[in-house]
Amino acid sequence: MRRRYKPYPFFSPTSLLSSLLRRRRRRHRSGATTAGERHDSTSCNMHTQSIDNQTNPISAITHSGCCYTNTGTPPHGQQEVYSSGWDTALSGRAVGFWHMFTKALAGLRRINLDGLRWRVFDAKGQVLGRLASQIAVVLQGKDKPTYAPHVENGDMCVVLNAKDISVTGRKMTDKIYYWHTGYIGHLKERRLKDQMEKDPTEVIRKAVMRMLPRNRLRDDRDRKLRIFSGNEHPFHDRPLEPFMMPRRQVREMRPRARRALLRAQKKEQDRAAAASTKDEENAKNAKSEITA
Repeated sequence: MRRRYKPYPFFSPTSLLSSLLRRRRRRHRSGATTAGERHDSTSCNMHTQSIDNQTNPISAITHSGCCYTNTGTPPHGQQEVYSSGWDTALSGRAVGFWHMFTKALAGLRRINLDGLRWRVFDAKGQVLGRLASQIAVVLQGKDKPTYAPHVENGDMCVVLNAKDISVTGRKMTDKIYYWHTGYIGHLKERRLKDQMEKDPTEVIRKAVMRMLPRNRLRDDRDRKLRIFSGNEHPFHDRPLEPFMMPRRQVREMRPRARRALLRAQKKEQDRAAAASTKDEENAKNAKSEITA
């Protein structure tokens, strides 16, 4: 029997972060002090480690019950807490905020931010394709005189109000995103309207990433793109520079097309005038019939 192909498992950021925290607790528990000894917070790496809130959002997460003795009991008579991840300790709006915060700051540690500008794009009322083309230019550094196709010197791009993006024509209902799960016959599709309701940031991300060249610099440029569905973002301490969209340059109409447009307009005016005169004649005839 032929073995069925099984795709690679998908790890969401939340599950991956939860597994890392559990592994860290297990490693710390195995290297704890001898049985019966009380916990010393000064000798604990998790207590003494200084974490930058701008690069690692896990610093604001409580770690109660993370340090254990060899007996497997929590120190200081604390109650042992079993948690599947840091998001279970939070609830309501806090969970959504920390999800947004971790997603926004993920990967910044791998980016050299020296000399980079923080460009802010307001997507409210902007056309999807035109906005994505400008973001792709800034990410590649094509707006700088030092641009080189093999050098990554693009600026950081922060996109706000992704939920208020607009599209032309009937793309909101006709445009479809396709992906395959890896199983036979599992071709999935989702319309742009449904994707906007599910995650509007992914719409702009797909549009921008499909405009970038497929090379080794693609991942670094993806890390420099930070998209938010609303106005809230965690980069208020950065020197943000608003990006002004260039004025659209519309090509002048050619003489032949202009003459055709004038003929069509004149034809429409004549048709409207003929219809109005016909209505007036019908009204006069009806009035004369009534008087007779």
